[in-house]
Formats: sequence, structure tokens, C-alpha cells
Amino acid sequence: MTSSTAAARDRWIGVAGLLLPALLILSFVIVSGGQLGAPEANRSDATILDWYADSGNQVRYPLGAMIAGIAVIALLVFLVGLRRMLEEAGAPGVLVELSYVGGLVLATLAFVEIAVGSSIAATFTYSDTFELDPDTARVVLMIGNVWLPAISGIPGALFVGAGSLASRRSVFLPGWLTWTGFVLAPLSLLAFPGFGINSYLPAVWVLLVSIVLLRRRGMGTDFPARS
Repeated sequence: MTSSTAAARDRWIGVAGLLLPALLILSFVIVSGGQLGAPEANRSDATILDWYADSGNQVRYPLGAMIAGIAVIALLVFLVGLRRMLEEAGAPGVLVELSYVGGLVLATLAFVEIAVGSSIAATFTYSDTFELDPDTARVVLMIGNVWLPAISGIPGALFVGAGSLASRRSVFLPGWLTWTGFVLAPLSLLAFPGFGINSYLPAVWVLLVSIVLLRRRGMGTDFPARS
């Protein structure tokens, strides 16, 4: 691969990594609509039914879900590029594959979370005869807002942890970023009830890696010395 081709590839991967958190934030802003998003499962029947019956929520939620889906595509682009760059840097193959598989499972769970979370609002949009049962909504809210985000922290930790260790073995990323990954990986295993903050921590690592890649190519350098 020529240096110009590698530079162009790294730029695209860096852009994809920047798009991931940006699109996730945009999706959240659209879905929340200035509120706190969908109600929690422990809210009253009236609160849950009123939220889903609101026409604005019925439009915002599927729109936000589509944007979140594009964010996951950006993650997949980043994953493919990161895997290739770690291999070229001489990182141990097992660690590279573990990080890649962790990212793929994270992306898969994210797609499922998006589909489940937007299913009720989308059904209201496309069906004139749909009648929502509050208990059904509670099950969907628990799956989409609590359990899937909590579970996704496991592959997220594998993605960030193995990727950081592979980077340290190959001196691919600066030392401070490697250690940042070592901190974010175990934190991703923590399930913050009702918020799924842990599932967003890998996006923070992706953002930092992307910034490093873009700055590195902007300065015309390849792999930094370990710090």
C-alpha cells in the first residue's frame, strides 16, 4: 500500500470514528425532543401511554433510530480500518481478532437495541389500529433501555480492552491513549441502571483514536514512540 493510499484510508477511518459519537448525540437530541426520552418502565400506565400517543414522539423516535443506525455503520467502518492498521503495525493477531469480534458483537447489539427501542413508536406511525398495552411497553422499555445497553458493555469492554492491549504491544497509539482504553474497558462492564452510559464509553475511545489518527496523518507521521 502506498503512503498516499494509507493516508487516505486513515483519514476515512478517522472521519468514521468522529461520525460515531456525533451521530449518537444527534440521535439522542432528536429522540429526547428537549425531554428525557421514553419513560422508564416503572412509570404509571397513563404516563407511558401518553408518551407513546404523542405524535411528535412517534416521529422523533424512528428518525433518531435511523440516525443511530448510521452511527453503527460508521462504527463498522472504523472496526475494519482499525483491524487492518493494527495488523500492519505488527500487533498480536489474537488481540486484534478479539478486539474486532468485540466490536462486531457491540454493533450487532446496538442494531437490536435500536430496533427494539423504536418498535412501539414505529408501530404507532404505520398502524392506525394499534392499541398499546402498558405492560407490553414496559417489557420493551426494559429490553431496549436497560438490558441491551447493559449487556453491550461486555463486548464493548472486549473491543476497547483488547484493542488497547494490541496497541500497546505494537506501539500503534500513544501511551496515554492506551491507558485511557485500559480505564474505559472495565468501566464498560458497569451497568448504570436506566441510562446505559456504559454502552457509550467505547464511542469515547473511538473518538480519541480517530482524533489521533487524523492528527498523525495531518503531520505526516506514522506510528509514535511508546510513552
